[in-house]
Amino acid sequence: MMGTGADTLGLAALVFVLGLKHGLDPDHLVAIDGLTRSSRSRWCGLFFSLGHGLVVTLVGIAVAVVASDWQVPRWLEHTGAWVSIGVLLALGIANLLARCAPRPASRWRS
Repeated sequence: MMGTGADTLGLAALVFVLGLKHGLDPDHLVAIDGLTRSSRSRWCGLFFSLGHGLVVTLVGIAVAVVASDWQVPRWLEHTGAWVSIGVLLALGIANLLARCAPRPASRWRS
């Protein structure tokens, strides 16, 4: 059953604000920073956001479809946390290595 217009608008606003907060998570910032440094492209943030938004939307739809008949296993929360930690650590190390690598003199212009 669909809620009133005010309920739907409130829900949409809440989802939008939570999405903005989610976009400031450290793993997202590190990923975009690393991609931008390695590819030197202004479009990295846009494409990261579009791809991530698509994946989150598809996962949300899949969870909504199976939510009534499926219970999330307890181990999945811990596994998800450790996967996030591992990815964030790998991205951080890659950024440090890229930052510490010697740069050609031609890149630095006065």
